[in-house]
Amino acid sequence: MIKGSTKLFGIFGNPIEHTLSPFIHNTLAEIIDEDSVYTAFHVSDEPDKAAEGAFAMGVEGLNITVPFKQDIMKSLVDIDRTAEAIGAVNTLVRAENGYKGYNTDVYGIKRALDEFLDISEHDAVILGAGGAARAVVYMCMESGCAKVYIVNRTIEKAKALADEMNRKFSAMTSTSDSASAMTSTSVAVPVAVSDISTIDSEQFVLIQCTSLGLKPGDGLLVDDDSFYEKAAFGYDLIYNPKETPFTKKLAEIGIAGDNGLSMLLYQAVKSHELWTGREIPEEAVRKTYAALRKKVYGDNIVLTGFMGSGKSSVGRELAAITGMQFLDMDAEIVRETGLSINEIFSKYGEEEFRKLEHNMLVSFSDELYGTIVSTGGGVVVREDNIPYLKELGKVVYLDASDETVYERVKDDTGRPLLKDCDRETALKRIADLKSGRLVKYGRALDICISTDDKSASDIAREIVSRIQSLT
Repeated sequence: MIKGSTKLFGIFGNPIEHTLSPFIHNTLAEIIDEDSVYTAFHVSDEPDKAAEGAFAMGVEGLNITVPFKQDIMKSLVDIDRTAEAIGAVNTLVRAENGYKGYNTDVYGIKRALDEFLDISEHDAVILGAGGAARAVVYMCMESGCAKVYIVNRTIEKAKALADEMNRKFSAMTSTSDSASAMTSTSVAVPVAVSDISTIDSEQFVLIQCTSLGLKPGDGLLVDDDSFYEKAAFGYDLIYNPKETPFTKKLAEIGIAGDNGLSMLLYQAVKSHELWTGREIPEEAVRKTYAALRKKVYGDNIVLTGFMGSGKSSVGRELAAITGMQFLDMDAEIVRETGLSINEIFSKYGEEEFRKLEHNMLVSFSDELYGTIVSTGGGVVVREDNIPYLKELGKVVYLDASDETVYERVKDDTGRPLLKDCDRETALKRIADLKSGRLVKYGRALDICISTDDKSASDIAREIVSRIQSLT
């Protein structure tokens, strides 16, 4: 609830309607229980006047996006040296008589790459010489890359950026380290696309900073497999779509890579820390990232229910209808352990199986998005699984009568809880097991659907319709 004490943050831009910043910052605030709210401001022009008004109204901090990252600088009472060197500001922090400007993109891209490698041990190759490349080039130079090659179709633009960054970085380092100032003037090197064979480097970090990949039919700035084969790692600043020609090329060749969603998150985290003066706990960052992936690439659909309720068959139908990937938790446990479910129960007992199931569910709640997840029938046996089920995605409980369950599983020798049972004993065991789990299923579900006398495809279509009605 917004109160008189609620701190206000926001973002200026034009256009601004599709920004993910409110989602990121409001999710962070909710997770860390912070009394703040973040909103988007459509600013047509004169961002300096808009910032003056925001300061007068007590807005604690702002993000700045296109087209105002440069224009906003003239209205600030102070500018951080990194933002000044890059020539662009994306974060305003409240100061005594106005806002101080920062650029957190440098932090964002650095933290994203740190998850995979130490960039200081590599040269860097930057594809593109536009506005997005400026922070990346600076970050690579500041991180200690011996060479930063700027590849662009227009060599003049690449040369202008290289000269500017070399000059600014040299000036910034000259006061503290004269030796590094002398060598830094040649760190950034312009390269025309037609001359990429002249790049004298192996195992470089490759960062894609052009807009290629945003539109269907886009190609590559460089389409030469031998060039990509020299990369130790590749990163595309584009995050939507999830796959671009660049990331697809890396995957084809077998080069590790990622897209810009992590940078988007990490630059936002740094902005939030600058505004509040507090470090965001890693657990909150992790949870926000999981929520962001689902927001951008699609939430998961989690199928729960007793054995024989149809989770696996319905899940596969759902995957076919929606285009989402399908994952069966029991099958994943079998794959990871190399043992059948019966063998796990026989050798280690149900408790060990439930531990494996829980650990897998915890990891899935962090990692999965856009996936149909079929859970085991006893996933709710552990009470601490219920929050993770709800965190994982929309939970659909598939209900089936005792008789339906029996008819579906009576010939399945892979069901340890019903092993060696006659009909009467099996039906009683089904009833007993279900009665102990129904309340827990109920606490986890978002949707309940009966599967009696319905085909898997009919159930799948009903699930899609019901989920759409929730949104």
